[in-house]
Amino acid sequence: GLLALQSTRSSGLPGRLLGVVGLGLLARATSNMPPDRLVGIVRGRPTFQVEKTIKVSAPVDRVWELWSNFENFPRFMAHLREVQKVDEGRSHWVAAGPAGIPVEWDAVVTDWVPNQFIGWTTTEGSPVEMTGQVRLRPTSENETEIDVQLAYNPPAGAAGHAVASILGADPKRAMDEDLVRLKSLLENEKTSKAGDTVRLEEVVATSKSGRSRKGTTRDKS
Repeated sequence: GLLALQSTRSSGLPGRLLGVVGLGLLARATSNMPPDRLVGIVRGRPTFQVEKTIKVSAPVDRVWELWSNFENFPRFMAHLREVQKVDEGRSHWVAAGPAGIPVEWDAVVTDWVPNQFIGWTTTEGSPVEMTGQVRLRPTSENETEIDVQLAYNPPAGAAGHAVASILGADPKRAMDEDLVRLKSLLENEKTSKAGDTVRLEEVVATSKSGRSRKGTTRDKS
């Protein structure tokens, strides 16, 4: 930490080197990870895993309608700017990275059981390695339990994540806040993201429009 602070008082290459070393040591100390995982060298093994279970007062088919269309995710997930369908089972994601720089990747659906389970993973060569799954369990006619699991390697491994965390991108807290917005959207039919009001009727209309476009694409092919 002292080295990083000292770098702000030094100019030129020596100052930048001090900053890199200081941030690296700080990330190593706070994450307690081996250097190879810290800089993202080891791929195929998740650096961070986040899991959250929440119960909402909504029937499972309504919950499924939101989760089964990835294009809905930016409506309640603060870190996502956009998700676009590329083709059947494949989508392009754009997230807000450190200092507002966008991070983009492609994902493919790996599991799909209507009203029960969705799984997806990033494609090979993506700057972010991520797998996600959502499991839905109806606990009553009008209540659904949602279990969300994410595992990922952020850009530059844990070192990049440490810098992002300083800027406020804590994945656990972000997921908690995203699911609170989702719960409000399902139960109160509206929520707020970045000061804007998002209404359930608008999201449902977008989902139906998306399904219509998908159907048209399949007919043409």
